[in-house]
Amino acid sequence: MVDKVVDVATIPNAGQLRVPEYENVNQELRNLIDNNARPDTIWESALRMPPVSVQAAIEHARIPAYLGAGNRARARFILDYENWDTINHWAVDSFDPGDDSQAAPITHLHVAQRYPLWAPMHRAFWAADHRDLHGDAYIESHYPLYLVDMDW
Repeated sequence: MVDKVVDVATIPNAGQLRVPEYENVNQELRNLIDNNARPDTIWESALRMPPVSVQAAIEHARIPAYLGAGNRARARFILDYENWDTINHWAVDSFDPGDDSQAAPITHLHVAQRYPLWAPMHRAFWAADHRDLHGDAYIESHYPLYLVDMDW
């Protein structure tokens, strides 16, 4: 479940949508381009259009099914992005050192990604073709309340 939650949380950094296949085409702009409209006409038309994201609606509809899938492999048939494989995470359970009781452990979740830089001329500002991103979260683990440890 943690794998799938990390995937969903990193959608903004995940790159292009691969599953489901979706071609993001604005038909009005496509018609202007196909009819050899002047660049200023195309630009003005683009600025007048209200921002609408059909892809966001597709993603929002599929996220609950993705999270509800039995495992990550099955989930990838519901929703998948080209850069999800560049995102790594690991979780470590540890007890709060300031607490002597047998309270629930604190889970430290670390997420890292080697984010590819796509912007034209990014080399003018950054020497590499990627940027390393890192994030940490600390949460109280409640799973011992619901799962019985059989010491297997």
